[in-house]
Amino acid sequence: MRRRTRNRTGPVTPDLLERASTGSIPDIILLADSVQDGKCPVKALDVAFKFLHPDELVPDVERNRRNFRDPIDRAMNCMAILDAACQQSDSDPSLKTALIDHLIENVDGMCCWIRFLLLFTDVLPAWKHDVLGSHNRNAAVLCTILYMQDRVYDAYISSTECIDLALRLWFREDENQELLFDTKNRSLPLMMYALISREAGLHALVNRIVEKRLVGQLASSIIRRAQRVSEAPSLAVEPTPALSYMRTLTSMISFLMDCDNEDIMKGFAKVHYLRELCTSLNTLSITIQKHHKQLLHMVYPPLHNLFTRTLKARTHVVDIWVDLVEGGVVPLFARLLPSVQRRADIPPPLPALSITTLALGAMTHRRVIQRHLEMYPSGDVPGLKRCHSELTAHWKRCWEMATCFTQFPHSGEKIVMFCDNPACTAGEALPSDERSKKCDACSANVDKRGTITLV
Repeated sequence: MRRRTRNRTGPVTPDLLERASTGSIPDIILLADSVQDGKCPVKALDVAFKFLHPDELVPDVERNRRNFRDPIDRAMNCMAILDAACQQSDSDPSLKTALIDHLIENVDGMCCWIRFLLLFTDVLPAWKHDVLGSHNRNAAVLCTILYMQDRVYDAYISSTECIDLALRLWFREDENQELLFDTKNRSLPLMMYALISREAGLHALVNRIVEKRLVGQLASSIIRRAQRVSEAPSLAVEPTPALSYMRTLTSMISFLMDCDNEDIMKGFAKVHYLRELCTSLNTLSITIQKHHKQLLHMVYPPLHNLFTRTLKARTHVVDIWVDLVEGGVVPLFARLLPSVQRRADIPPPLPALSITTLALGAMTHRRVIQRHLEMYPSGDVPGLKRCHSELTAHWKRCWEMATCFTQFPHSGEKIVMFCDNPACTAGEALPSDERSKKCDACSANVDKRGTITLV
């Protein structure tokens, strides 16, 4: 944690800048406090980047355990100067220009020093309690850098040092082997979102993830964080931060799936990411409905983010729908839609689009229907209650169109069967011998079908 000066701060003077530029730690601390409390001059940036430059060799912890406190203090206070400059850059064009130039010229130096500062939360016992805070602060710095300007973004995502730093921040676990997590601070997911929200950064991260064989770990990390959001004790008291956190996670998923990388798709499908995320949204929505019903509509945008994936999917389509059904997407929609029908911040076409996609997408595939019948043995699908009449009618109409594929007449004690062979053109088939479960048309296996109805 950064030390602050006990002296009263004032305007930054040329004398202070000159003393700080010599490496005097008390003066660098005073400079950092002064620019945070007041205006940050361009020359203060020159001082900061002088000690964050790769020419200033990052100390080797193993070789210099007795001689690393001074470089740490300098670096931490220089990072504080950088943070103050970032905060003030929008209102000071000359400061922003200088900041952009320094950031572009010093990509590797910035990444090396941030990584070095993270290391000391493990090395110094006095800092072990600040692991989460340190990672949140440095993730926020990296996020700010990525949003600074297009040229800065391009320079940083082109550096493997930056990508590896982002992954180090994201995958960091605490002493209990749990991912660092704080519903009130979204610095970590926002950093990843800033990185992958543009195509160049998305491909840079995906390529590095695949190269380092971290696809499964990335998928599991998003799922684990979503589960922790849905189970957070703070939900009952203050749900808004958790809802924003979940929305960021599902947006990350949408971007990752947009890259159409087969390794990413297979790795995420292997851990059933849609099923797990949908389950977490269900858990989240139940808690919100119980304690903050007026905020239930805020669960809809994360759900819609998942549906953008189903709309764009060109491979593994049936697996995607099976996972959504198993995650409870139907009762989730039934719970959410009444709360979004008149929301000005949710365009009217979105709920109808999601309903249509849900009912008429891959829902008619036999594997998806089979999961429905397993989840609703009685054949009853949750209807919409207290919802706009037009939306309710649309929901019912879509399900009637979808369920026509699953409604087959009974003939005495015999049950009409459906052929498992997708190439068979017989469609509905009634086997001559029900025990054999063979299709009369192609001799393939057949599958029992039931009836799905709205309640």
